Amino acid sequence: MSNITKIIHGNATTYSFQLIMLCITSLLLGITIYHSTKNFNSLDQMPELFPITPAHLEEFQGTPTTVEVGLYIKDFPEFNVLKNEFVFSGIIWFQFDPSKTSLDTLGKFSIEKGEIVSLSAPTTRLIEGKVFARYDIRVRFKAAMNFSLFPLEDHTIYIILDNHFVTPGEIRYESSVSSFILSPNMIVSDWIPYDRSVYTGHSESHLEEGSKDKNVYYPRVVFGIDYKRSGTRQLFTILLPLILIFFITVFSLSMDPEAYSKSIIALSTGSVTALLAYRFVIENLSPHVGYFMLSDLLFFLFLGAVFIIFFVNALTLTLGGRSKAWITVLVHTLVVSTSLYLIDFWLR
Repeated sequence: MSNITKIIHGNATTYSFQLIMLCITSLLLGITIYHSTKNFNSLDQMPELFPITPAHLEEFQGTPTTVEVGLYIKDFPEFNVLKNEFVFSGIIWFQFDPSKTSLDTLGKFSIEKGEIVSLSAPTTRLIEGKVFARYDIRVRFKAAMNFSLFPLEDHTIYIILDNHFVTPGEIRYESSVSSFILSPNMIVSDWIPYDRSVYTGHSESHLEEGSKDKNVYYPRVVFGIDYKRSGTRQLFTILLPLILIFFITVFSLSMDPEAYSKSIIALSTGSVTALLAYRFVIENLSPHVGYFMLSDLLFFLFLGAVFIIFFVNALTLTLGGRSKAWITVLVHTLVVSTSLYLIDFWLR
């Protein structure tokens, strides 16, 4: 009986019981979020890229000339993940055998989903019998980004170089991570480079369904940069108010309904209203996409938990303290288990 009295007091739970539940939930949510932010979490899909196999070479009817390709990024003057707007300035270079291909042909490259804002004339020199040509370039582009894990997501930014004026049977791009360099002086606000990757192959365009003869093939290089969030400001701005409103609402179960019935209803109603109003803040901080993100699902989770407590408080004059204690455990368990499921399992 003494243990029960530590949990309930009349028709309400004790403040110490609510405080213990608050600490347990805070600890478990903190561990879950920390574990998620510790790892690199990107759901961005790799662009279309097909390897060049002997069967493809036979289809292309040619023996391609190998052209080495590299990219040096000096800076990102614009790096807006939420709006999916990026601008980089850097150097693109090619190294090739001049007897097998020409600089004019290689200079007709393009950046997929991008616009070349400025491109210098090529600067060339000979290196071990091959021509080394470099272009100073500035590109505005968009990336195929997946925000399902927002605001816990990281991203892989892909820069895709194509040449639509040759086929993979004429030119085969060759590159490696050592040929893809980021300036050590480059600073991107709120994001830090985590890793780099380079892929080569070819892509294709289908001009008519069912007509393989009209397919267009072209060589492609994909440069990928893994960017990880460097701060938690946006994360806490979105999640902390949701958690605080939930905790404040649960504490209403510790108020004596006989003495504070009006205050209990006012607190519950105010919490629901505050949560609905905060939805507009989350919308302004979130990317505009057509699918549900983690922030949306967590919002609905906390909204559901607050509504449960609101309906419990509507029965506050008839509901006993023991029932409220069980409901407190239930909503805390619901929030922790569902958050763990969403963050560590369902969206991975």
